[in-house]
Amino acid sequence: MEQEALYSQFNFQAATGDRNTTSGTLAGGGAVASGNAALSTTILKALLCPSDNGNPFYTGADTTYGCGVANSGRTCYNFSISNANSCTLWMSEGIQTRTLFGINSSSNFRHILDGTSNTVAVCETTLEVYDGKCASWACASHVGLGVGFGSGLQTRYINDWLCCSWQNPAWNPANYQVGRLGEWGSVGSLHPGGMQVVMADASVHWVSETIDAATRINLSRIADGETIGQFWLHDNRPPRADQNGPRAYQSRCNEPGRKTLTVRISTDGPRISAISGRADAM
Repeated sequence: MEQEALYSQFNFQAATGDRNTTSGTLAGGGAVASGNAALSTTILKALLCPSDNGNPFYTGADTTYGCGVANSGRTCYNFSISNANSCTLWMSEGIQTRTLFGINSSSNFRHILDGTSNTVAVCETTLEVYDGKCASWACASHVGLGVGFGSGLQTRYINDWLCCSWQNPAWNPANYQVGRLGEWGSVGSLHPGGMQVVMADASVHWVSETIDAATRINLSRIADGETIGQFWLHDNRPPRADQNGPRAYQSRCNEPGRKTLTVRISTDGPRISAISGRADAM
């Protein structure tokens, strides 16, 4: 990422954000006092998806959704956690439902009993969110502690643009906007048909939005002992919005004992020209 100069300016003895929901004292006097908050206004292009044209800044200067200064930089990639707004310590979570990251997490390879190639570490999310805000790369915030690939409150679909159950009417279609996730802490991207994840072994994989929910939950946990099927039986490269000429993208969801669902998306530059699908018996 070539950010040695930025790294050297951080005070790692001080808090990186000023959100404080208790009467405790923030380390180093807090992020604003230490100068850490000012560093959050730096945009890290490596943490922004080229396909996402949302606002890369949180313009407010509050500590609820930002880092305590105006224009905190956002990120399209965040850690896989159990709940994006939970105060439960990582060590207090059940071993079989624990994700790789969380509040005060101290995970290492010995904790990943399911195997590093079967455990999601980092997920894509979108810069724009209807209910809540996209997290900053520099600090933790309200509904910005990470994203829920499969566990906890954010057990929603990939690319779930609808919101919300508490509205009247619930899941109002007027709120539907492709590219803007409906709920905070959710996962998704502006790539048609799915999103990308980084596994604990550092490999990057394309995950279809049609992935089985149980498989998604198992992938998010580090030691549940469940067998993971082949969840990326398709092209690992999503369609690029800036690619010229026609292109076909095929996604297959193949789970043991179930039908094989194949979805084919044809694109011509940024335009989707055709979508087709079929279900084949096993």
